[in-house]
Amino acid sequence: MWPDLDAPCYADAGAAVERLALKGWGTGRMTPDAPALHTSAAGRYLAADVTYLRSLLGQIPPLDAVAAYARALRTAPTFADAPRALVMIGFASLRLGLAPEADIAFARVLGEYPTSRYTTVAKVGRAAALRQRRRFDEARGLLDSIAMPVTEGVRCEVVAERAGLARGTGHHADAVPLDETIARDCPRFTALPATTLDRADSLLAVGRRGDARALLATPPSELVPTAQATLLARAAKLAREDGDLSAARTALEGALGLRIGPGARAGLQARLARLDGVVSPGRAIATLEALAIGAPSATVYADVVGLVAETLADAGRYGEALTRLEALDGTPMGEGGAALAHRDAVLAHWIQRLSSAGDPTGVASVFARHRTMLETHASPATARRIAEALTRVGLPEAALRVLRMRDPGDDPAYTLAVGAAALEVGDVTLATDAVLRLDRVALPPAVAAARTRLAGRLAARDGHPEHVVADATSDPALARDLTAAWTARGDLAAASSSWDAAADAYARARTLAPDDGARMVATAGIVRARAAAGADPAATDALGAIDDATLRRGLALVATTRDFGAALGTP
Repeated sequence: MWPDLDAPCYADAGAAVERLALKGWGTGRMTPDAPALHTSAAGRYLAADVTYLRSLLGQIPPLDAVAAYARALRTAPTFADAPRALVMIGFASLRLGLAPEADIAFARVLGEYPTSRYTTVAKVGRAAALRQRRRFDEARGLLDSIAMPVTEGVRCEVVAERAGLARGTGHHADAVPLDETIARDCPRFTALPATTLDRADSLLAVGRRGDARALLATPPSELVPTAQATLLARAAKLAREDGDLSAARTALEGALGLRIGPGARAGLQARLARLDGVVSPGRAIATLEALAIGAPSATVYADVVGLVAETLADAGRYGEALTRLEALDGTPMGEGGAALAHRDAVLAHWIQRLSSAGDPTGVASVFARHRTMLETHASPATARRIAEALTRVGLPEAALRVLRMRDPGDDPAYTLAVGAAALEVGDVTLATDAVLRLDRVALPPAVAAARTRLAGRLAARDGHPEHVVADATSDPALARDLTAAWTARGDLAAASSSWDAAADAYARARTLAPDDGARMVATAGIVRARAAAGADPAATDALGAIDDATLRRGLALVATTRDFGAALGTP
Protein backbone atom coordinates (compact mmCIF):
# COMPACT_ATOMS: atom_id res chain seq x y z
CA MET A 1 0.00 0.00 0.00
CA TRP A 2 2.14 2.86 -1.31
CA PRO A 3 1.91 6.26 0.35
CA ASP A 4 0.66 9.23 -1.66
CA LEU A 5 3.98 11.06 -1.64
CA ASP A 6 2.43 14.17 -3.17
CA ALA A 7 -0.23 14.45 -0.47
CA PRO A 8 -0.10 17.62 1.70
CA CYS A 9 0.67 15.56 4.81
CA TYR A 10 4.02 14.53 3.30
CA ALA A 11 5.12 18.03 2.23
CA ASP A 12 7.29 18.32 5.36
CA ALA A 13 10.85 19.20 4.33
CA GLY A 14 12.21 16.93 7.06
CA ALA A 15 10.85 13.90 5.22
CA ALA A 16 12.42 14.84 1.87
CA VAL A 17 15.13 12.13 1.95
CA GLU A 18 12.64 9.30 2.51
CA ARG A 19 10.20 10.82 0.03
CA LEU A 20 12.85 10.81 -2.70
CA ALA A 21 14.00 7.30 -1.75
CA LEU A 22 10.46 5.93 -2.03
CA LYS A 23 9.90 7.63 -5.38
CA GLY A 24 13.16 6.16 -6.64
CA TRP A 25 12.21 2.68 -5.41
CA GLY A 26 8.87 2.93 -7.14
CA THR A 27 10.55 3.51 -10.48
CA GLY A 28 13.24 0.87 -9.89
CA ARG A 29 16.07 3.40 -9.77
CA MET A 30 17.41 3.00 -6.24
CA THR A 31 17.44 1.05 -3.02
CA PRO A 32 16.68 3.10 0.10
CA ASP A 33 19.33 3.43 2.78
CA ALA A 34 18.57 3.12 6.46
CA PRO A 35 16.17 5.94 7.42
CA ALA A 36 17.27 8.74 9.66
CA LEU A 37 15.71 9.53 13.03
CA HIS A 38 12.85 11.96 12.55
CA THR A 39 10.95 14.31 14.80
CA SER A 40 8.13 15.01 12.35
CA ALA A 41 5.15 12.71 11.85
CA ALA A 42 5.62 12.65 8.08
CA GLY A 43 9.25 11.63 8.51
CA ARG A 44 8.38 8.81 10.93
CA TYR A 45 5.66 7.37 8.66
CA LEU A 46 7.84 7.42 5.55
CA ALA A 47 10.77 6.02 7.56
CA ALA A 48 8.49 3.08 8.44
CA ASP A 49 7.83 2.53 4.72
CA VAL A 50 11.57 2.53 4.00
CA THR A 51 12.10 0.06 6.85
CA TYR A 52 9.44 -2.22 5.39
CA LEU A 53 11.06 -2.17 1.94
CA ARG A 54 14.46 -2.93 3.43
CA SER A 55 12.92 -5.88 5.29
CA LEU A 56 11.68 -7.23 1.93
CA LEU A 57 15.30 -7.17 0.72
CA GLY A 58 16.41 -9.13 3.76
CA GLN A 59 18.58 -6.30 5.00
CA ILE A 60 16.84 -6.15 8.39
CA PRO A 61 14.53 -8.47 10.38
CA PRO A 62 10.88 -8.31 9.20
CA LEU A 63 9.70 -7.51 12.73
CA ASP A 64 11.54 -4.18 12.53
CA ALA A 65 9.00 -3.00 9.96
CA VAL A 66 6.08 -3.74 12.29
CA ALA A 67 7.87 -1.88 15.08
CA ALA A 68 8.53 1.14 12.83
CA TYR A 69 4.87 1.51 11.84
CA ALA A 70 3.77 1.02 15.45
CA ARG A 71 6.24 3.70 16.57
CA ALA A 72 4.89 6.15 13.98
CA LEU A 73 1.31 5.49 15.06
CA ARG A 74 2.16 5.82 18.73
CA THR A 75 3.85 9.22 18.32
CA ALA A 76 1.28 10.64 15.85
CA PRO A 77 -1.99 8.68 16.11
CA THR A 78 -4.04 11.41 14.38
CA PHE A 79 -1.75 11.73 11.34
CA ALA A 80 -3.66 11.71 8.05
CA ASP A 81 -2.00 8.50 6.84
CA ALA A 82 -2.59 6.52 10.05
CA PRO A 83 -5.12 4.12 8.44
CA ARG A 84 -2.57 3.06 5.83
CA ALA A 85 0.05 2.48 8.55
CA LEU A 86 -2.37 0.16 10.36
CA VAL A 87 -2.99 -1.72 7.12
CA MET A 88 0.77 -2.08 6.66
CA ILE A 89 1.10 -3.45 10.21
CA GLY A 90 -1.54 -5.99 9.26
CA PHE A 91 0.18 -7.16 6.09
CA ALA A 92 3.65 -7.13 7.66
CA SER A 93 2.27 -9.26 10.52
CA LEU A 94 0.70 -11.71 8.05
CA ARG A 95 4.11 -12.12 6.40
CA LEU A 96 5.47 -13.19 9.79
CA GLY A 97 2.60 -15.58 10.50
CA LEU A 98 1.26 -13.33 13.27
CA ALA A 99 -2.41 -13.71 12.37
CA PRO A 100 -3.85 -12.45 15.71
CA GLU A 101 -1.74 -9.27 15.53
CA ALA A 102 -2.75 -8.76 11.90
CA ASP A 103 -6.41 -9.28 12.82
CA ILE A 104 -6.19 -6.56 15.48
CA ALA A 105 -4.56 -4.07 13.09
CA PHE A 106 -7.11 -4.60 10.32
CA ALA A 107 -9.98 -4.49 12.84
CA ARG A 108 -8.74 -1.10 14.05
CA VAL A 109 -8.93 0.27 10.53
CA LEU A 110 -12.52 -0.94 10.19
CA GLY A 111 -13.51 0.31 13.63
CA GLU A 112 -11.63 3.63 13.84
CA TYR A 113 -11.63 4.69 10.18
CA PRO A 114 -14.84 3.24 8.68
CA THR A 115 -14.91 5.79 5.83
CA SER A 116 -11.23 5.43 4.93
CA ARG A 117 -10.29 4.48 1.38
CA TYR A 118 -8.43 1.54 2.94
CA THR A 119 -11.60 -0.06 4.33
CA THR A 120 -11.99 -2.59 1.53
CA VAL A 121 -8.40 -3.76 1.57
CA ALA A 122 -8.57 -3.95 5.38
CA LYS A 123 -11.56 -6.28 5.04
CA VAL A 124 -9.60 -8.50 2.68
CA GLY A 125 -6.59 -8.47 5.01
CA ARG A 126 -8.69 -9.27 8.04
CA ALA A 127 -10.40 -12.09 6.15
CA ALA A 128 -6.93 -13.55 5.49
CA ALA A 129 -6.04 -13.25 9.17
CA LEU A 130 -9.31 -14.89 10.25
CA ARG A 131 -8.78 -17.68 7.71
CA GLN A 132 -5.33 -18.37 9.16
CA ARG A 133 -6.94 -18.46 12.60
CA ARG A 134 -9.47 -20.98 11.22
CA ARG A 135 -12.39 -18.64 11.85
CA PHE A 136 -13.77 -19.43 8.43
CA ASP A 137 -17.36 -18.22 8.84
CA GLU A 138 -16.22 -14.76 9.98
CA ALA A 139 -13.75 -14.56 7.11
CA ARG A 140 -16.45 -15.50 4.60
CA GLY A 141 -18.81 -12.92 6.09
CA LEU A 142 -16.23 -10.16 5.68
CA LEU A 143 -15.61 -11.04 2.05
CA ASP A 144 -19.36 -11.16 1.39
CA SER A 145 -19.72 -7.66 2.88
CA ILE A 146 -17.44 -6.10 0.26
CA ALA A 147 -19.57 -4.09 -2.13
CA MET A 148 -18.90 -4.83 -5.77
CA PRO A 149 -17.55 -3.63 -8.08
CA VAL A 150 -14.21 -2.66 -6.57
CA THR A 151 -11.03 -1.38 -8.16
CA GLU A 152 -9.16 -3.83 -10.37
CA GLY A 153 -6.28 -4.33 -7.91
CA VAL A 154 -8.57 -4.97 -4.94
CA ARG A 155 -10.76 -7.25 -7.06
CA CYS A 156 -7.78 -9.55 -7.56
CA GLU A 157 -7.10 -9.50 -3.81
CA VAL A 158 -10.73 -10.46 -3.13
CA VAL A 159 -10.68 -13.31 -5.66
CA ALA A 160 -7.36 -14.58 -4.30
CA GLU A 161 -8.66 -14.56 -0.74
CA ARG A 162 -11.86 -16.35 -1.79
CA ALA A 163 -9.67 -19.02 -3.36
CA GLY A 164 -7.57 -19.26 -0.19
CA LEU A 165 -10.72 -19.58 1.92
CA ALA A 166 -12.05 -22.32 -0.36
CA ARG A 167 -8.78 -24.22 0.03
CA GLY A 168 -8.73 -23.64 3.79
CA THR A 169 -12.17 -25.21 4.15
CA GLY A 170 -11.37 -28.13 1.85
CA HIS A 171 -13.54 -26.86 -1.05
CA HIS A 172 -10.89 -27.25 -3.71
CA ALA A 173 -13.52 -27.63 -6.42
CA ASP A 174 -14.56 -24.04 -5.68
CA ALA A 175 -10.94 -22.86 -5.63
CA VAL A 176 -10.12 -24.16 -9.12
CA PRO A 177 -12.28 -21.69 -11.12
CA LEU A 178 -11.15 -18.84 -8.87
CA ASP A 179 -7.53 -19.80 -9.57
CA GLU A 180 -8.28 -19.73 -13.28
CA THR A 181 -9.71 -16.23 -12.92
CA ILE A 182 -6.56 -15.09 -11.14
CA ALA A 183 -4.34 -16.60 -13.83
CA ARG A 184 -6.35 -14.83 -16.55
CA ASP A 185 -7.03 -11.43 -14.98
CA CYS A 186 -4.36 -10.86 -12.30
CA PRO A 187 -0.88 -11.05 -13.85
CA ARG A 188 0.90 -9.67 -10.79
CA PHE A 189 -0.25 -12.70 -8.79
CA THR A 190 1.35 -14.96 -11.39
CA ALA A 191 4.73 -13.58 -10.34
CA LEU A 192 4.27 -15.18 -6.89
CA PRO A 193 5.42 -18.83 -6.62
CA ALA A 194 2.75 -19.52 -3.98
CA THR A 195 0.05 -18.78 -6.57
CA THR A 196 1.11 -21.64 -8.82
CA LEU A 197 1.76 -24.02 -5.92
CA ASP A 198 -1.68 -23.35 -4.42
CA ARG A 199 -3.34 -23.79 -7.79
CA ALA A 200 -1.54 -27.11 -8.29
CA ASP A 201 -2.66 -28.28 -4.84
CA SER A 202 -6.30 -27.64 -5.72
CA LEU A 203 -5.98 -29.41 -9.06
CA LEU A 204 -4.49 -32.41 -7.28
CA ALA A 205 -7.27 -32.37 -4.69
CA VAL A 206 -9.99 -32.55 -7.37
CA GLY A 207 -8.22 -35.36 -9.22
CA ARG A 208 -6.78 -33.32 -12.09
CA ARG A 209 -3.26 -34.62 -11.54
CA GLY A 210 -2.23 -34.29 -15.18
CA ASP A 211 -3.22 -30.61 -15.21
CA ALA A 212 -1.32 -30.03 -11.98
CA ARG A 213 1.81 -31.61 -13.43
CA ALA A 214 1.52 -29.58 -16.64
CA LEU A 215 1.09 -26.37 -14.64
CA LEU A 216 4.16 -27.01 -12.49
CA ALA A 217 6.25 -28.12 -15.47
CA THR A 218 5.74 -24.76 -17.20
CA PRO A 219 6.54 -22.15 -14.52
CA PRO A 220 5.68 -18.51 -15.33
CA SER A 221 8.57 -16.62 -16.89
CA GLU A 222 7.94 -13.74 -14.46
CA LEU A 223 9.21 -15.86 -11.58
CA VAL A 224 12.79 -15.58 -10.41
CA PRO A 225 14.93 -18.62 -11.38
CA THR A 226 14.95 -20.09 -7.86
CA ALA A 227 11.14 -20.06 -7.75
CA GLN A 228 10.95 -21.61 -11.22
CA ALA A 229 13.31 -24.37 -10.08
CA THR A 230 11.07 -25.02 -7.05
CA LEU A 231 8.03 -25.54 -9.28
CA LEU A 232 9.97 -27.80 -11.67
CA ALA A 233 11.22 -29.89 -8.74
CA ARG A 234 7.61 -30.33 -7.57
CA ALA A 235 6.60 -31.35 -11.10
CA ALA A 236 9.43 -33.92 -11.13
CA LYS A 237 8.28 -35.32 -7.79
CA LEU A 238 4.73 -35.85 -9.06
CA ALA A 239 6.00 -37.40 -12.30
CA ARG A 240 8.23 -39.79 -10.36
CA GLU A 241 5.31 -40.82 -8.14
CA ASP A 242 3.33 -41.56 -11.32
CA GLY A 243 6.17 -43.66 -12.72
CA ASP A 244 6.85 -41.15 -15.49
CA LEU A 245 10.63 -41.07 -15.10
CA SER A 246 11.17 -39.39 -18.46
CA ALA A 247 9.04 -36.38 -17.47
CA ALA A 248 10.69 -36.26 -14.05
CA ARG A 249 14.14 -36.20 -15.65
CA THR A 250 13.10 -33.49 -18.12
CA ALA A 251 11.77 -31.27 -15.32
CA LEU A 252 14.90 -31.66 -13.19
CA GLU A 253 17.22 -31.03 -16.12
CA GLY A 254 15.21 -27.92 -16.97
CA ALA A 255 15.64 -26.66 -13.40
CA LEU A 256 19.37 -27.32 -13.52
CA GLY A 257 19.57 -25.15 -16.62
CA LEU A 258 18.45 -22.10 -14.63
CA ARG A 259 20.72 -19.64 -12.83
CA ILE A 260 20.40 -20.93 -9.28
CA GLY A 261 22.64 -21.15 -6.25
CA PRO A 262 24.92 -24.07 -5.36
CA GLY A 263 22.61 -25.37 -2.64
CA ALA A 264 19.56 -25.53 -4.90
CA ARG A 265 21.70 -27.07 -7.65
CA ALA A 266 23.00 -29.83 -5.37
CA GLY A 267 19.46 -30.65 -4.27
CA LEU A 268 18.31 -30.97 -7.88
CA GLN A 269 21.31 -33.12 -8.80
CA ALA A 270 20.49 -35.41 -5.88
CA ARG A 271 16.89 -35.81 -7.03
CA LEU A 272 18.10 -36.53 -10.54
CA ALA A 273 20.44 -39.20 -9.18
CA ARG A 274 17.59 -40.74 -7.18
CA LEU A 275 15.74 -41.51 -10.40
CA ASP A 276 18.41 -44.14 -11.09
CA GLY A 277 17.26 -45.93 -7.94
CA VAL A 278 14.27 -47.34 -9.82
CA VAL A 279 16.68 -49.38 -11.97
CA SER A 280 19.75 -49.62 -9.76
CA PRO A 281 19.45 -48.57 -6.09
CA GLY A 282 23.15 -49.25 -5.58
CA ARG A 283 24.20 -46.86 -8.32
CA ALA A 284 21.81 -44.17 -7.09
CA ILE A 285 23.07 -44.47 -3.51
CA ALA A 286 26.70 -44.25 -4.65
CA THR A 287 25.97 -41.04 -6.56
CA LEU A 288 24.07 -39.58 -3.64
CA GLU A 289 26.91 -40.43 -1.24
CA ALA A 290 29.32 -38.52 -3.47
CA LEU A 291 26.98 -35.52 -3.55
CA ALA A 292 26.69 -35.60 0.24
CA ILE A 293 30.46 -35.43 0.62
CA GLY A 294 30.60 -32.31 -1.55
CA ALA A 295 27.46 -30.67 -0.15
CA PRO A 296 27.87 -26.87 0.04
CA SER A 297 26.07 -26.58 3.39
CA ALA A 298 24.88 -28.63 6.35
CA THR A 299 21.27 -28.21 5.22
CA VAL A 300 22.03 -29.61 1.77
CA TYR A 301 24.00 -32.46 3.34
CA ALA A 302 21.02 -33.41 5.50
CA ASP A 303 18.73 -33.25 2.47
CA VAL A 304 20.99 -35.53 0.41
CA VAL A 305 21.33 -38.03 3.27
CA GLY A 306 17.54 -37.99 3.48
CA LEU A 307 17.32 -38.87 -0.20
CA VAL A 308 19.75 -41.75 0.41
CA ALA A 309 17.33 -42.97 3.10
CA GLU A 310 14.33 -42.64 0.79
CA THR A 311 16.16 -44.59 -1.94
CA LEU A 312 16.82 -47.37 0.56
CA ALA A 313 13.15 -47.30 1.53
CA ASP A 314 12.12 -47.61 -2.12
CA ALA A 315 14.11 -50.84 -2.17
CA GLY A 316 12.32 -52.09 0.95
CA ARG A 317 15.37 -51.56 3.20
CA TYR A 318 13.52 -49.53 5.83
CA GLY A 319 15.76 -50.37 8.77
CA GLU A 320 18.86 -49.21 6.90
CA ALA A 321 17.04 -46.07 5.81
CA LEU A 322 16.13 -45.07 9.36
CA THR A 323 19.66 -45.88 10.55
CA ARG A 324 21.05 -43.40 8.01
CA LEU A 325 18.72 -40.71 9.29
CA GLU A 326 19.56 -41.48 12.91
CA ALA A 327 23.15 -40.44 12.16
CA LEU A 328 21.83 -36.87 11.88
CA ASP A 329 20.15 -36.91 15.30
CA GLY A 330 21.61 -34.54 17.83
CA THR A 331 23.27 -32.37 15.18
CA PRO A 332 22.13 -29.05 13.70
CA MET A 333 21.64 -30.94 10.43
CA GLY A 334 19.13 -33.28 12.06
CA GLU A 335 17.11 -30.55 13.71
CA GLY A 336 15.90 -28.96 10.48
CA GLY A 337 12.66 -29.67 8.69
CA ALA A 338 14.38 -31.48 5.82
CA ALA A 339 15.63 -34.39 7.94
CA LEU A 340 12.24 -34.74 9.63
CA ALA A 341 10.48 -34.70 6.27
CA HIS A 342 12.70 -37.51 4.96
CA ARG A 343 12.13 -39.58 8.11
CA ASP A 344 8.39 -39.08 7.73
CA ALA A 345 8.61 -40.11 4.06
CA VAL A 346 10.43 -43.34 4.93
CA LEU A 347 7.93 -44.28 7.63
CA ALA A 348 4.99 -43.33 5.40
CA HIS A 349 6.36 -45.54 2.61
CA TRP A 350 6.80 -48.44 5.04
CA ILE A 351 3.30 -48.13 6.48
CA GLN A 352 1.71 -47.75 3.06
CA ARG A 353 3.39 -50.93 1.83
CA LEU A 354 2.28 -52.90 4.90
CA SER A 355 -1.24 -51.49 4.66
CA SER A 356 -1.51 -52.36 0.97
CA ALA A 357 -0.37 -55.89 1.80
CA GLY A 358 -3.19 -56.23 4.36
CA ASP A 359 -0.85 -56.49 7.34
CA PRO A 360 -2.39 -54.48 10.21
CA THR A 361 -0.17 -56.21 12.75
CA GLY A 362 2.90 -55.04 10.83
CA VAL A 363 1.59 -51.47 10.73
CA ALA A 364 0.90 -51.57 14.47
CA SER A 365 4.42 -52.87 15.10
CA VAL A 366 6.03 -50.05 13.08
CA PHE A 367 3.84 -47.55 14.90
CA ALA A 368 4.84 -48.95 18.30
CA ARG A 369 8.56 -48.59 17.48
CA HIS A 370 8.25 -45.06 16.06
CA ARG A 371 5.26 -43.78 17.96
CA THR A 372 6.57 -40.32 18.90
CA MET A 373 7.68 -39.48 15.38
CA LEU A 374 4.44 -40.69 13.81
CA GLU A 375 2.17 -39.00 16.34
CA THR A 376 3.89 -35.65 15.79
CA HIS A 377 4.79 -35.69 12.09
CA ALA A 378 2.76 -38.28 10.19
CA SER A 379 0.75 -36.98 7.25
CA PRO A 380 -3.05 -37.25 7.49
CA ALA A 381 -3.02 -40.14 4.99
CA THR A 382 -0.46 -42.04 7.06
CA ALA A 383 -2.37 -41.33 10.27
CA ARG A 384 -5.53 -42.81 8.75
CA ARG A 385 -3.68 -45.97 7.70
CA ILE A 386 -2.24 -46.33 11.20
CA ALA A 387 -5.65 -45.79 12.81
CA GLU A 388 -7.30 -48.35 10.55
CA ALA A 389 -4.65 -50.93 11.45
CA LEU A 390 -4.86 -50.21 15.18
CA THR A 391 -8.64 -50.58 15.08
CA ARG A 392 -8.35 -53.90 13.27
CA VAL A 393 -5.95 -55.28 15.92
CA GLY A 394 -8.27 -54.19 18.74
CA LEU A 395 -6.71 -50.88 19.81
CA PRO A 396 -9.41 -48.29 19.02
CA GLU A 397 -8.29 -45.89 21.77
CA ALA A 398 -4.81 -45.66 20.26
CA ALA A 399 -6.35 -45.21 16.80
CA LEU A 400 -8.42 -42.26 17.97
CA ARG A 401 -5.41 -40.66 19.65
CA VAL A 402 -3.36 -40.80 16.45
CA LEU A 403 -6.18 -39.32 14.39
CA ARG A 404 -6.81 -36.47 16.79
CA MET A 405 -3.13 -35.56 17.04
CA ARG A 406 -2.72 -35.33 13.26
CA ASP A 407 -6.13 -33.85 12.39
CA PRO A 408 -5.61 -31.25 9.63
CA GLY A 409 -9.02 -29.77 10.40
CA ASP A 410 -9.95 -29.11 6.78
CA ASP A 411 -10.34 -32.61 5.36
CA PRO A 412 -13.94 -33.89 5.49
CA ALA A 413 -12.89 -37.51 4.92
CA TYR A 414 -10.44 -37.24 7.83
CA THR A 415 -13.13 -35.69 10.03
CA LEU A 416 -15.35 -38.69 9.33
CA ALA A 417 -12.48 -41.04 10.20
CA VAL A 418 -12.18 -39.27 13.56
CA GLY A 419 -15.92 -39.65 14.11
CA ALA A 420 -15.88 -43.35 13.27
CA ALA A 421 -12.92 -43.96 15.58
CA ALA A 422 -14.67 -42.03 18.35
CA LEU A 423 -17.73 -44.24 17.97
CA GLU A 424 -15.55 -47.35 18.30
CA VAL A 425 -14.43 -46.19 21.77
CA GLY A 426 -17.93 -45.09 22.76
CA ASP A 427 -17.37 -41.32 22.51
CA VAL A 428 -20.74 -40.49 20.99
CA THR A 429 -20.29 -36.75 21.63
CA LEU A 430 -17.14 -36.53 19.51
CA ALA A 431 -18.67 -38.69 16.79
CA THR A 432 -21.77 -36.49 16.70
CA ASP A 433 -19.60 -33.37 16.52
CA ALA A 434 -17.79 -34.81 13.50
CA VAL A 435 -21.11 -35.33 11.69
CA LEU A 436 -22.43 -31.87 12.61
CA ARG A 437 -19.21 -30.17 11.46
CA LEU A 438 -19.99 -31.39 7.94
CA ASP A 439 -23.65 -30.37 7.93
CA ARG A 440 -23.03 -27.12 6.03
CA VAL A 441 -20.21 -28.41 3.85
CA ALA A 442 -20.60 -29.45 0.23
CA LEU A 443 -19.11 -32.94 0.13
CA PRO A 444 -17.96 -35.18 -2.71
CA PRO A 445 -20.42 -38.06 -3.29
CA ALA A 446 -18.24 -40.71 -1.64
CA VAL A 447 -17.64 -38.57 1.46
CA ALA A 448 -21.31 -37.60 1.64
CA ALA A 449 -22.27 -41.30 1.60
CA ALA A 450 -19.75 -42.00 4.38
CA ARG A 451 -21.22 -39.15 6.44
CA THR A 452 -24.72 -40.62 5.99
CA ARG A 453 -23.47 -44.01 7.17
CA LEU A 454 -21.82 -42.50 10.26
CA ALA A 455 -25.00 -40.57 11.04
CA GLY A 456 -26.86 -43.87 10.66
CA ARG A 457 -24.57 -45.56 13.17
CA LEU A 458 -25.23 -42.75 15.64
CA ALA A 459 -28.99 -43.09 15.15
CA ALA A 460 -28.73 -46.85 15.70
CA ARG A 461 -26.67 -46.37 18.86
CA ASP A 462 -29.28 -43.89 20.05
CA GLY A 463 -32.00 -46.51 19.67
CA HIS A 464 -33.59 -45.17 16.50
CA PRO A 465 -32.69 -47.62 13.72
CA GLU A 466 -35.89 -46.72 11.87
CA HIS A 467 -34.35 -43.30 11.05
CA VAL A 468 -31.42 -44.81 9.18
CA VAL A 469 -31.52 -44.41 5.40
CA ALA A 470 -27.95 -45.43 4.60
CA ASP A 471 -27.22 -48.67 2.81
CA ALA A 472 -25.57 -51.03 5.28
CA THR A 473 -24.55 -53.70 2.78
CA SER A 474 -21.11 -52.15 2.20
CA ASP A 475 -20.46 -51.05 5.78
CA PRO A 476 -20.03 -53.89 8.31
CA ALA A 477 -19.86 -51.42 11.20
CA LEU A 478 -23.21 -49.86 10.27
CA ALA A 479 -24.70 -53.32 9.76
CA ARG A 480 -23.44 -54.38 13.18
CA ASP A 481 -24.89 -51.31 14.93
CA LEU A 482 -28.24 -51.64 13.13
CA THR A 483 -28.44 -55.35 13.94
CA ALA A 484 -27.78 -54.61 17.62
CA ALA A 485 -30.38 -51.83 17.63
CA TRP A 486 -33.13 -53.92 16.01
CA THR A 487 -32.30 -56.86 18.27
CA ALA A 488 -32.60 -54.59 21.30
CA ARG A 489 -35.89 -53.28 19.91
CA GLY A 490 -37.09 -56.89 19.60
CA ASP A 491 -36.03 -57.69 23.17
CA LEU A 492 -37.92 -54.63 24.42
CA ALA A 493 -41.04 -55.63 22.55
CA ALA A 494 -40.77 -59.21 23.77
CA ALA A 495 -40.47 -58.01 27.36
CA SER A 496 -43.90 -56.41 27.04
CA SER A 497 -45.30 -59.44 25.16
CA SER A 498 -45.67 -57.44 21.93
CA TRP A 499 -44.86 -60.51 19.91
CA ASP A 500 -45.69 -59.20 16.45
CA ALA A 501 -43.50 -56.12 16.95
CA ALA A 502 -40.77 -58.32 18.39
CA ALA A 503 -40.86 -60.68 15.42
CA ASP A 504 -40.68 -57.75 12.99
CA ALA A 505 -37.69 -56.21 14.80
CA TYR A 506 -35.85 -59.54 14.96
CA ALA A 507 -36.53 -60.10 11.26
CA ARG A 508 -34.96 -56.74 10.42
CA ALA A 509 -31.98 -57.63 12.59
CA ARG A 510 -31.57 -60.98 10.83
CA THR A 511 -31.62 -59.31 7.38
CA LEU A 512 -28.83 -56.91 8.39
CA ALA A 513 -26.76 -59.28 10.54
CA PRO A 514 -23.09 -59.11 9.43
CA ASP A 515 -22.13 -62.49 10.92
CA ASP A 516 -23.55 -65.88 11.89
CA GLY A 517 -23.55 -65.10 15.60
CA ALA A 518 -25.78 -62.06 15.26
CA ARG A 519 -27.95 -63.89 12.74
CA MET A 520 -28.47 -66.81 15.17
CA VAL A 521 -29.51 -64.48 17.96
CA ALA A 522 -32.00 -62.71 15.70
CA THR A 523 -33.38 -65.99 14.35
CA ALA A 524 -33.81 -67.39 17.85
CA GLY A 525 -35.74 -64.23 18.71
CA ILE A 526 -38.03 -64.75 15.71
CA VAL A 527 -38.73 -68.35 16.75
CA ARG A 528 -39.47 -67.31 20.30
CA ALA A 529 -41.79 -64.48 19.25
CA ARG A 530 -43.72 -66.59 16.74
CA ALA A 531 -44.06 -69.48 19.15
CA ALA A 532 -45.24 -67.24 21.96
CA ALA A 533 -47.76 -65.67 19.60
CA GLY A 534 -49.12 -69.11 18.75
CA ALA A 535 -47.76 -69.20 15.23
CA ASP A 536 -47.52 -72.35 13.19
CA PRO A 537 -44.63 -74.56 14.44
CA ALA A 538 -43.26 -74.62 10.91
CA ALA A 539 -42.00 -71.10 11.60
CA THR A 540 -38.95 -72.73 13.15
CA ASP A 541 -37.82 -73.71 9.65
CA ALA A 542 -36.10 -70.33 9.68
CA LEU A 543 -33.32 -72.06 11.57
CA GLY A 544 -32.51 -74.29 8.63
CA ALA A 545 -30.18 -71.74 7.05
CA ILE A 546 -27.96 -71.69 10.11
CA ASP A 547 -25.61 -74.62 10.44
CA ASP A 548 -24.92 -74.44 14.16
CA ALA A 549 -25.34 -77.75 15.94
CA THR A 550 -25.37 -76.31 19.44
CA LEU A 551 -28.15 -73.85 18.66
CA ARG A 552 -30.24 -76.47 16.89
CA ARG A 553 -29.87 -79.01 19.70
CA GLY A 554 -30.72 -76.40 22.30
CA LEU A 555 -33.82 -75.21 20.55
CA ALA A 556 -34.94 -78.76 19.85
CA LEU A 557 -34.51 -79.64 23.53
CA VAL A 558 -36.61 -76.65 24.57
CA ALA A 559 -39.16 -77.42 21.89
CA THR A 560 -39.90 -80.88 23.34
CA THR A 561 -41.42 -79.21 26.38
CA ARG A 562 -43.76 -77.05 24.26
CA ASP A 563 -46.83 -77.78 22.20
CA PHE A 564 -44.94 -77.25 18.95
CA GLY A 565 -42.17 -79.69 19.85
CA ALA A 566 -43.41 -82.43 17.52
CA ALA A 567 -42.58 -80.29 14.53
CA LEU A 568 -38.89 -80.26 15.47
CA GLY A 569 -38.49 -83.94 15.94
CA THR A 570 -36.59 -85.75 18.68
CA PRO A 571 -33.30 -84.18 20.00
